[in-house]
Amino acid sequence: MKDREEQLVREEQEHMLFEEEVQTESVDQASEAVEHSESTEADDGADWSDEAEEKIEDEDERQEEASQFLKSWREKHEAYLASQAQSLQVVREEVEKDPDQGQSKKRSSFFKREKKLKEDQVSIPRKAWAKAVPIYLVAVSVVLLAAYFISPWSKQKQLKVTGQNLLTAEMVRQYSLISDQDYSLTTLLHKDAYAANVKKSSNLVKTASISYQFPNQFTIAIEEYKEVGYIKQNDAYYSVLSSGKIAEIETAEENLGVDYTLMNLTDKEMIKELALQLDQIDQKILTNIQQVDLTPTTATADLLTLTMYDGNKILIPLSQIDTKLSYYLTIAPQLSVASVVDMEVGVFSYALSQ
Repeated sequence: MKDREEQLVREEQEHMLFEEEVQTESVDQASEAVEHSESTEADDGADWSDEAEEKIEDEDERQEEASQFLKSWREKHEAYLASQAQSLQVVREEVEKDPDQGQSKKRSSFFKREKKLKEDQVSIPRKAWAKAVPIYLVAVSVVLLAAYFISPWSKQKQLKVTGQNLLTAEMVRQYSLISDQDYSLTTLLHKDAYAANVKKSSNLVKTASISYQFPNQFTIAIEEYKEVGYIKQNDAYYSVLSSGKIAEIETAEENLGVDYTLMNLTDKEMIKELALQLDQIDQKILTNIQQVDLTPTTATADLLTLTMYDGNKILIPLSQIDTKLSYYLTIAPQLSVASVVDMEVGVFSYALSQ
């Protein structure tokens, strides 16, 4: 509303200026006519008096016409000013009745202009953004990867070993073939292959796996085969494993323990069969076996003599260890003296001194 009021005031001022210009122009025209007539009379003299009078009459007529035009224009202008004043009064009354309406129109006009400006601005289509974002992400990823591989951090690794018993942590690291020059990322991507290297490199390893923990820690977790006894070769002791294989590393005599089982066998197939059989029996019996010797007979070529830590001896075919040896747990408590438990044919016992 206030804008409308200001517009009406400006139009009124423009009309007043226009009226002054018209009046000034009429006066100037009359003055020019008088000056022109006077100069004509002075120059031409009495001979031209009639002609001058006619010109003066013409000028008077023009002035009268101008005066009539001015009078008519003034009447119209006064009527226009009256209508403008009435409109202005109506606007003021509306503003007095609702002052917020003017502000509301101003705000509406402002928001329309703001909206038009936004529409005029050139916006990037959403499809273009959708196509550009993946390219941008790929480019950033490539730059970050390049920076990572160039930096020393890309090769820094912490290797931890768990589950080892006979093997040392350093041996497991070497078996894995993980180098200090290998990138952490390539180690992560090929961790299963490195774990397979550990398993292939040692008979002791039953299972091996590698896990990763951010940012650069790798854990090599292994499980070793159980030891079921030892063999002695060239004054060196080697573990016989539950898998039937012989460990590749030597065991020092002081590390054999108190109740170890010594297998005095040379045939590797027989050692493997014995290991697989002993892995099936009760641990109480296994820890009670002090020594295993091959004592074949005409009837039984694979007859073994088991010397027990409790002082008894057991005669049993190698092929029947997993089925007959478990009976010893019920027989042993019934023996009052050191005895021989013969399981070659059936099961019976007699005193060792006989």
